[in-house]
Amino acid sequence: MQESQGLEHHPARIQSGRLAENNRGHVAGTSNGGSSNNGTAAEARYRALFESARDAILIVDREGFCIDANPRATELVGYERQELLSTTVLDLVAAEPGWADEEFQRFIDQERWSGELELRRKDGSLVHVDVSATRVDVGSGPPIYLAAIRDLSDRKLLIEEGAELVRAEAEAQAQAEAARQRVRFVSDVSELLAVSFDYPATFERLAELVVREIADLCLIDLVQESGTLKRVAAVHANPTKQPLAASLGDYAPRPPSR
Repeated sequence: MQESQGLEHHPARIQSGRLAENNRGHVAGTSNGGSSNNGTAAEARYRALFESARDAILIVDREGFCIDANPRATELVGYERQELLSTTVLDLVAAEPGWADEEFQRFIDQERWSGELELRRKDGSLVHVDVSATRVDVGSGPPIYLAAIRDLSDRKLLIEEGAELVRAEAEAQAQAEAARQRVRFVSDVSELLAVSFDYPATFERLAELVVREIADLCLIDLVQESGTLKRVAAVHANPTKQPLAASLGDYAPRPPSR
């Protein structure tokens, strides 16, 4: 992009020693029509509002070159004001160059733009912001384009912290539910073993309880007085695989190592 010419003729500009060498600097809120005293007072009011605004404010020309920036804007992006006056707004947008160019042209054509995006600070870090930009016609000169920029870092942090709290709460609930299930399982097993002396049937029900609560397959072996193992239950959670589980009883379990 080429630097816009003719800014020195802009009726909204203050021609004074405070202007940058490249003719970018202060933008006044008055046209050429008023008296010198009225213009000075209007400029003072404009500067006071501009400088004290809580949101960052950038003013650019049609080519995107920064014309003015308030203190909040310099604080937000980490550049000195004079540094900003030698850059374009596209230099600050942390997005694909093609997207930024297209959106800026859309803004110029439609004269308004709003949305969220990321700006790249001078130190390379990114800041998430909400931008509301509009065209401003001042007197008979070329229009200027004003962007009010709000830092969303705190909001993003709150959202992330809220999401983390939700995840932590969900994890805590899951752990509590798992603990309740373990307690219930132990209780059910204890009750089952305590009330029944029909051990073959009891072991079968125990295996069914295990596959219902904590496993896909349960095999129960008893150690005989001779030291050999006897399989007393084999249950699979999937009924279609139960014949396979039952066939495991045909294989003698290996005795425990001594």
